[in-house]
Formats: sequence, structure tokens, C-alpha cells
Amino acid sequence: MKRTILISGSAGNLGQAVTGRFLRDGYQVVALSQLGHPEQAHSLRQLFNHHPDLDVRELDALNEKSARAFVDSLSGKYPTVEAAALLVGSFAMGGVAETDEALLDRMISLNFKSAYLLAQPLFGQMKQQGGGRLVLVGARTAVEANSGRGVLAYSISKAMVVKLADLLNVEGKAHNVITSVVVPDIIDTPPNRADMPGANFDVWVKPEEIAEVIAFACSPAADRLDEPVYKIYGHQ
Repeated sequence: MKRTILISGSAGNLGQAVTGRFLRDGYQVVALSQLGHPEQAHSLRQLFNHHPDLDVRELDALNEKSARAFVDSLSGKYPTVEAAALLVGSFAMGGVAETDEALLDRMISLNFKSAYLLAQPLFGQMKQQGGGRLVLVGARTAVEANSGRGVLAYSISKAMVVKLADLLNVEGKAHNVITSVVVPDIIDTPPNRADMPGANFDVWVKPEEIAEVIAFACSPAADRLDEPVYKIYGHQ
């Protein structure tokens, strides 16, 4: 029987790379795109040539009731969801002086709440089924203070994601539910290239490199790892 993975943020640059990797690995992929943006779902289906193992759904990842209802509904089609990669996120500049309440709330919502509102029901489901793998996305700025200067709200929101993984692992250890965190530096995407045209793109982390790490984190080869954090900083 095929293993099933849920991937949120699948329409983004990282999400597309992760979706493609798990399809190649033979998974049934439930790919989430943003509610109200049908063009995202359409583009995903086209990108992967309407792959028979790709099930694209639209969801508002910031609506608690919708997220819980969606996870609950999965059991009707997929008896078990063995893994989930929660990739929704956003970035914003701003140091202490520039970070107001609105910016802080936006970063926490897009980076932390988008992960937590899906992770919570998935975690409960995985405990009941006897195991599962969750993968969250942190950031270098969340674990190294010197890297976080000028991106305060973003760094705080990603630090919350890292701490969430710690707490999920405390409770999940007895149930074979392991939460991994990938901690990338700058990801080589078209938007990042446009924002930093003078940078050396060769040293940036490629989405495909992160996808490879996520695939490993969800594989049996990673079963013995305890509270795994994968720092992916590219070629410095």
C-alpha cells in the first residue's frame, strides 16, 4: 500500500520541489493550495501532468475549524497519513524599530499558525494510528541571533516553529510520532533572486536539496533519530 503524505504550501517554490520528490518516491501526495486561488491548484496539476497519485485540495490554513475538519475528512479516503510536510510561510524585513504589531501578527500567522493549525489535528491522528512523521520549516535566523538582525518578526515566528517541534517530540516520543525541523538559510527561488539581485546565487540552498532532506526525514532511515533538526546552509 502506498504511503500518504500531506504537503501544505505545495504551490510555492519549495512546495513544488517537495511534491515532485515524494511523487517520484511513490507516495500518494495530498497537496494543499491556497483557498480562493484556483489557479494554484490548476498549475500544480499541470506541472505534474495530472499525476494519478497527486490529490490537490484547497484550504485556508489559517482557519482552525477548516484545518481540523479537513484532517478529519482525510480518513474517509486515506486510512492513514504517514507523513506531513507543512511548508506554508512568508518573509518580511524589519528590525526592532520597524516591527509593529501588524507585522508581528502577520509573520506569526503565516509562519507559525499555518503550521500549528494543521500539526495539531495531524499529531492527534498520528498518535492514534501508532506513528507518523511531521516536518516543519524553521530558519537560520531563528536559531542564530546574529543572522536575525533586521528580520525580527520573521525570526521570532520561525523560532516558535522550532519550539513547537520540541514540544511535539516530548509528547510524541511514546507514540512513534517524530517531528523534524529543516532549518535553511536563503533558499534559491525566483522571488529571492529578484529581491537580492547582487547576491551570489550559487551559495544559496536549492529547493531540491531541502526536498531531499525532507524525504529522508520521512523515511525509515530516519526512524532512530531523536528530535531531529536539519541545518541546511548551502555552500558558504
